Amino acid sequence: MTRLNSNTHIEPLEEMDVPAGSLVSADCLVRIGSQQKKIKHALRMVQTEDSQGNLLFQVTNRFDLTCDEIS
Repeated sequence: MTRLNSNTHIEPLEEMDVPAGSLVSADCLVRIGSQQKKIKHALRMVQTEDSQGNLLFQVTNRFDLTCDEIS
């Protein structure tokens, strides 16, 4: 798992359901990379906030965990 930099190009592929009452604001399948070169495999991106309200974009290849477990 890693956090994304602000300049990372994200290609959304599919939105996944987020449970009601979750602190997660988005859970989706994405491809990341630059405009010229993207990775071949889809990854999972979970969007949440840190304790100061800053958005965090976490990317993982773990599809067996819930979005709350990842965040």
